[in-house]
Parts: sequence; structure tokens; C-alpha cells
Amino acid sequence: MYAQNYQDEDGYNTGVIRPMDDIGAPKWDITLTLLFSWIVVYLCVLKGIKTSGKVVYFTATFPYVVILVLLIYGATLDGARDGIEFYMTPNFTKLGSPEIWVDAAGQIFFSLSVGMGGLMTYSSYNTFNNNILRDTLIVCIGNCVTSIIAGFPIFSILGFLALQLGKKVPEVVESGSALAFIAYPEVVSQMPAPPFWSIIFFFMLLTLGLDSQFAGIEVIMTAIIDNRPKLVKWKPLIAAIICSLMFLITINMTCDAGIYWEELVNYFSGWSLVLIGFAEVVVYGWVYGAENILDNVQEMLGWKFHPFGWWYFRILWKVVTPLLLLVVVVFNFIQTGKLSYGNYLLPNWAQTIGWLVAVLPILIIPIYAVMVIVYDYLSLPDSEESIWQRIRRLTRPSDKWVSSPVRYGEVLANTANGEMLSKSNNAADNVAYSTSDSKATIVSYNPKSS
Repeated sequence: MYAQNYQDEDGYNTGVIRPMDDIGAPKWDITLTLLFSWIVVYLCVLKGIKTSGKVVYFTATFPYVVILVLLIYGATLDGARDGIEFYMTPNFTKLGSPEIWVDAAGQIFFSLSVGMGGLMTYSSYNTFNNNILRDTLIVCIGNCVTSIIAGFPIFSILGFLALQLGKKVPEVVESGSALAFIAYPEVVSQMPAPPFWSIIFFFMLLTLGLDSQFAGIEVIMTAIIDNRPKLVKWKPLIAAIICSLMFLITINMTCDAGIYWEELVNYFSGWSLVLIGFAEVVVYGWVYGAENILDNVQEMLGWKFHPFGWWYFRILWKVVTPLLLLVVVVFNFIQTGKLSYGNYLLPNWAQTIGWLVAVLPILIIPIYAVMVIVYDYLSLPDSEESIWQRIRRLTRPSDKWVSSPVRYGEVLANTANGEMLSKSNNAADNVAYSTSDSKATIVSYNPKSS
């Protein structure tokens, strides 16, 4: 397959797409743009949540302003009503298609960052008594409402495009990158002062990308520093190393065949999220135990669940959610074919790389489990425990883990310097939080202190 030159309607070259076997050299303009993006990410996560938490106030709210403007303008376009009617008219026959449920699960996983660690990382910076139920409802409802609202400008634009092209709305519906880089720019070009709105629109895309990267980098940094608290003073260097590696890993996407690499990672990474989500819910529900999680939540909230709520969450975490995710995984596997982009079928070696991208993240779990078991055998060679007894012991919560300051009394914090920030004679008040990003880290307890 030869390289394809793409030209606009005036005959200017807009780009070259080569097959993956002939990837070509990195394009200097795209590479510099990528480098600039990672520099911005680094500057925003330089000191962890202290910097990214402030930046996100703007990056998280600015897209809503742009969406509102596009919604108002899109509603004035000819054909917008047809697009919105298509959007709001449900097709219940689609509910019988497993592919719809798979796509819906993928959407939720990506939009809520489920399985990526972002939610747990940011929530770990909350105080012990933070109302986690309230925050969970706000995040979930806000996510779904945002998706619904964002659909109105999208389909008003698609209705306009359908009228311009003399087609029906379903024939012009796009998804993925085509929606962001074809459908939206089309309506932006129709607005007054197109250059201004083009800058605003693509700046919005930049802020959305920055939000996603903040969470991803923060997950890695938090995992490293939580395991090695002494590295907290080297946080800027850790951030620089992570961002540099990410830049180098993604350089291949700036080449002539870069679009294929982007689609490859985007397509197969969804597999990893669903598999990791399935593993997480099994561990939480059955290994650690749904009952223990409910006890922990009650300790944080300071009140007990109604019996209905108690059984609702138990059944949801131990039965319903694992089964639904298992069905999604099975149907996703059955329906997965070879990845193609347009008329180009990615080569077999690229498909193999894609499956490695999908499977390797989940393989870390059993690999680490085997390493822990082997280390346990080496540490306790004379133990008379069977393999299953060892596994059962190793999968129980650590006796050193302290969940409740009320239960154990004195709590020390701030692993960076061991300084006690607050203390009282009341065991319930003996809670101290680390000055490192206001994150509470329990390092010891003394039941006699209360």
C-alpha cells in the first residue's frame, strides 16, 4: 500500500498517511506541539495536587462555557431540529444488541476514569470523614448530565451537516476523533469570526486533554511516593521523568502513520479498562469483602446504612457488577475483529501489539501475586501452611492497616517529617494530616492514648 496524499478543496497538501510498515519520520510541527503539551502538563503537575488542583478550576469549567456557546449557536442552524430529534428519539431495538452495552460500558469507564486509578488517587487526599457518598453521586450524576448536554450541540451540528450534504442524519453521524476534528470544526467555520472561534474550540480540546493527563500523571506519582514516602521531596524530578517518558513513547504518533498508532492504542486500551475494572470489583467484593468496605464507609460517614442499603451494595458489588462486567468482556471478545482505519487493515504484527496493550496491564496482577507468594515461601520456608492457606493469609487485610481513629486512638501523620499536626485527649480528635498535599497518612497508633 502506497502513501496517500490528502489535499483540501484548494489543492493544498494537508498531510500524508503512510502504511504502518513505512511509518516515516516524526513531523517537526506535530512533534513540537506534542513537546509543548507535555511541558504544560509538567508545569501543572510539578508539585502534585497543589498545582494541578488549582489549574483544574479553569480547565474543568472552561469547556462548559464553549459547549454552551456551541449549543446556542447550533440551535440556530438550519437542520438542527432534525439532528436533535434524531438524538432524542430512542431506538429500543438497539438494546437487544450486545455491542450497544459494550459501547455504553466503555463510555462510562473512559468518562469516569474507572480502572485508571484517578478517582482513588484524588479521593485519597480527602479528610477521613469526607462524605464519600455525596461526592460519588455528584461525580456520577454530573458526568451523565454533561454527556447528555454535550449531545445537543453535537447533533444540532450533525443535522446542519446532513442538510448541507443532502443526506439523512444517521448517514453523517461520526464518532471518536472524526467528531472532534471534522464535525465540530465544520460548524465553527460557519460562525462569525471563524479564526477566533477555532482558537477557542481547539483550546477547549487542549484543556480537556490536560485534565485527563493530570489524573494519569498524578496516579503514577502518588503510587511511587506512597510506596516510597522519602521521595516526596523529589516530586518535581519524578514528574519530569514521567512526562519525558510519556513524550518519548508517543513520538511515533507524530509520524506519517501516526493516526494508525493512535487508533491502535485507543481501540485496545478499552480492553484493559474493562478487565481491570472486573478484577477490582472481584477483589473488593470477595477478597477484601463488601462487608468490610461498608464498615469502612460507615466509619467515615459516622452513621449506619439502612438494612436495604446494606444489602443493596452487597448484592451490587458481589453479584450484579461482576456479572455485568463479565458479560461485557465476553461479548467484547466475541465481537472483536481485526482493527482497521478507513479502508486500511492494520497488519498482523500491529494487531499483536494491540493485544499486548490490552492484556499486559491486567497480567501485572497475577504476576505480582506470584511474586508475593514466592517471597512468602522464601521468608517462611519452615511454615507448615499449604499453598491455599498462604494465599488466604496473604489476601487478608494487613494487621498494620488502621481505618478508624476512633477505634485505635492516637494517629500520627506526615511521613515526610513525623510532625504531629493535631492532637487531643479525645481519641476521635486524634487525627493528623500530612502537610504533603494535605494527604492523611497513618504511620502508627496507640490504643492506650485514649
